[in-house]
Formats: sequence, C-alpha cells, structure tokens
Amino acid sequence: MKNTQEIKADFEKIFQEVSAIQSLSTTDKIQVAIAVLQELGKYNRGEAMSTARANGNNNEQATEKQKNALSKFGVKFSDNITKSEASDLLDKVITEAKNKGR
Repeated sequence: MKNTQEIKADFEKIFQEVSAIQSLSTTDKIQVAIAVLQELGKYNRGEAMSTARANGNNNEQATEKQKNALSKFGVKFSDNITKSEASDLLDKVITEAKNKGR
C-alpha cells in the first residue's frame, strides 16, 4: 500500500502529464488527474487481490457479505467456507446469471 508521499508524487506526475493538454482548464486538469489516480488505485487493489488469491493467502473465513450474496443466489455452502471458495462460487453464479440474461 502506498503512503501519502507516494500518492502525492503519483498525482503530481499525472497532473504534469495532463497539464500538457492545452484545451483543459486548471480545474479540469485537476479532475482528470484525480480520476486517473482513482483508476490506478482500483487497478492496484485488483492486482493485490489477484496475487493473494494466486498465492493461496485467502484461507480466511468468508465474509458475511459473501455469505449473504451466496444465500441470495440460493447457493448452498458449508459454515466454514473460505473467502477464496466463496469468491469462486460468486464468480460462477454471477456469470451464469449474466449468461441467462442474454
């Protein structure tokens, strides 16, 4: 996880690149830089989750949110389901639900 100084440095770098766009006002440039930084944050969180899942570091108990979502989809699961197992089941049922809607 990045500290405040690293995030500030990233923002300044992005803002400098966005500032090269002459047609944007300063306010618009700031908003674009913030939006880009937010997207980078989402990407980094996704990468961290993928890495944890790939490394098998997800043997923790599934969250209540995951269990509730599985229940809403009518999925039967054991009381000791892990985060990784719940995530895999949710991916499967969500994909199936999307495919039925097509």
